[in-house]
Amino acid sequence: MVIETPFLHCFFCGRRFPANQETSEGMFIHAWKVAVCPLCLLANREGLSAAHPAIRQLAARGIRVVPSGTGIVPWPSNRGSRPPDHV
Repeated sequence: MVIETPFLHCFFCGRRFPANQETSEGMFIHAWKVAVCPLCLLANREGLSAAHPAIRQLAARGIRVVPSGTGIVPWPSNRGSRPPDHV
């Protein structure tokens, strides 16, 4: 018997990662309706640059993205959850 593992594709870098909420590998950002891999979360703890191509794609989809005063678009919260401290 073969058990298939579902995978998600990171909206920001295109990497594929397992869609397993129990392992805390990456996450689905409900506010933006995109998946983000653990590497993108780890490398961008505070958020993404407002100039990142994916941020422009989100804005083109009509998703409201508001950069902070430092030009970083912070990750939206998913019911108070934050990006994991470890990967």
